[in-house]
Amino acid sequence: MSVYRIRDLFYEPGFTYAPHAHDEMQISVVLRGTYEEDARGLLHHASAADVVFKPGGTLHSDVFAGTRIICIDGVADGLDLGGYAWHRGGAVTAAAVRVVRRFLGNDEVDDALDELFAALAPRSFTDHVVAERAATIIEDTFADAVSLRSIANELRVHPVYLARVFRLRWGCTPREYLQRVRVRHAAHRVASSRESLADIALDSGFCDQAHMTRVFGRMTGVTPAAMRRLARV
Repeated sequence: MSVYRIRDLFYEPGFTYAPHAHDEMQISVVLRGTYEEDARGLLHHASAADVVFKPGGTLHSDVFAGTRIICIDGVADGLDLGGYAWHRGGAVTAAAVRVVRRFLGNDEVDDALDELFAALAPRSFTDHVVAERAATIIEDTFADAVSLRSIANELRVHPVYLARVFRLRWGCTPREYLQRVRVRHAAHRVASSRESLADIALDSGFCDQAHMTRVFGRMTGVTPAAMRRLARV
């Protein structure tokens, strides 16, 4: 029999948890704000719509920044939900959002939870590590000419295998992840500095300002110039 509880939690900016572990599994659905979680030596940056799954006993620490989280914890009896995993988009996020909507609407959540548990398919440890390391390489080298083949060569795996496990882990291709990282970096520079957009584009790994504007607009809904105006309001 599955036993669980759902809580609506808010953490003030700067609130931290020292390294600790929970006896039961925990699923965190981020509704607002951001937080950093250090789990098993890997640092994760979670924001709105991200879903983090931790099996019982997972040692982790957290730093919050005005974060609202719907927390689902307890025991899913008879289910193997795999190891620690962080999800952005895809079936897990969609299922988690259905749980949150029903919970906040005071509706029955059992069916939605079953869908969420089904979406949390176990990943092999090897697949998980390869996908994590590939993401780290992208984060560290986003300003350079990064390619799927170059990452696969560094990790000594086949590009097709890397593409498959990366999508399972992150819900997107390595190229899409790279664009997200570049846009995130550019957005920070656009909003917090007076540097020229052309310089920001090149430093963020884009071919030129026009390239940055196209990708930035597609992923954020606004141009870099519009983002800069919004940041100065």
